[in-house]
Amino acid sequence: EAARAMEILGREVDGRDGDEVDPSVSANVFHTRLVDTYSSRFRTEVFQVRYSKIDGGVRHLIGLRDFTDQLSLAGRNATDEIPEPRSRSRTTQQEESESTAPQLTLLELDLQEMVVNSASASLTQMVGRSVEEVFTSDGVELFRNAKRELAVLEEREALHETTLYFGSLGLRLDQSGTSVQIAGTMEPTWSSKGELRLVLCFQM
Repeated sequence: EAARAMEILGREVDGRDGDEVDPSVSANVFHTRLVDTYSSRFRTEVFQVRYSKIDGGVRHLIGLRDFTDQLSLAGRNATDEIPEPRSRSRTTQQEESESTAPQLTLLELDLQEMVVNSASASLTQMVGRSVEEVFTSDGVELFRNAKRELAVLEEREALHETTLYFGSLGLRLDQSGTSVQIAGTMEPTWSSKGELRLVLCFQM
């Protein structure tokens, strides 16, 4: 690949269809493969402008474009045309990836009343429901312990530097009892009325 690229870069470009070409300036485009720091090869489109300076020195302006998952801009005009990959467009792949990617979700718990005070748009049906309705028994126990622990930290004036973590917590999605396992962080916050809240941040 390196030898072939050097040969193309040093090649004089002739005019096409009888066009006159300024010998001091020429443009070219070709395909090659580059290797990244992990030794992975990826298809690259190379745009070259070759020009001569007043003192006779030859210079090259090189533009690189990765088109592994995209169509080539040059197409059949490239010096060494490579058949386009039969793959889905990057746009389609991105849409599918975004639709299946885990979404960051927030739940705010009122630890005084032990209810869900607010929630992300995907879980608004949980707002106003009790912790016992929303979480499985292990979750209810976790929040009761967290409430006691936060009270101790508040007395030590260490609440501002506290982030709690949880894992494999059962979250009930509907009244039928269907649940999913979630894991994430819990951040203590204060309301405008001075009430202690707990914000859960997780992906689902």
